[in-house]
Amino acid sequence: MKKDNKTQLNPDDEVQLIDLLLVLWKRKWLIIVGTLICVVTAGIVAFNIPKVYEVSSSIEVRQIEDRFLEEPPVISQKIKSASLKEKITQELSIPLEEISGEDFFKISSQTGKDSLVLTTKIETDKPNQGIKILEIVNQTILKDHQKKIEEAKEELTGKVTLNQNRIRETETQIESL
Repeated sequence: MKKDNKTQLNPDDEVQLIDLLLVLWKRKWLIIVGTLICVVTAGIVAFNIPKVYEVSSSIEVRQIEDRFLEEPPVISQKIKSASLKEKITQELSIPLEEISGEDFFKISSQTGKDSLVLTTKIETDKPNQGIKILEIVNQTILKDHQKKIEEAKEELTGKVTLNQNRIRETETQIESL
């Protein structure tokens, strides 16, 4: 013979809603005090955590003769270089420890059809100082690129002059025939 393992529920065994409410009412101070402790602790922690700001800047680099002035890894290494960090510390009179570390500059790049957008980000508790740091970084990169553009311009001007001279020589040879 098989026995049913089903338990028989007695209407008196059920927990009534009023019983639950009475237990909660008896323990109301425990609930209120626990909640207040959590709220106060969260408030203290939130106000004592130092504020951290993210400062970012983007530079767009175009191509000259189907190539970039500098490739993204080269620019990234320049930004993270010790010489640039020393320049920043000298110009802003801040200790090197504030901007040292491999993770101080976060650099990302996006290449498009004929351009490269390089974004540099730093996290700092002094946003104005962060802005000045990125301005120095951007000015340094732009000065380097300006030099390269001037060199490329001079090279192109030389090629144009050379080709104009060749055209004149060719025209002179044609006229002499």
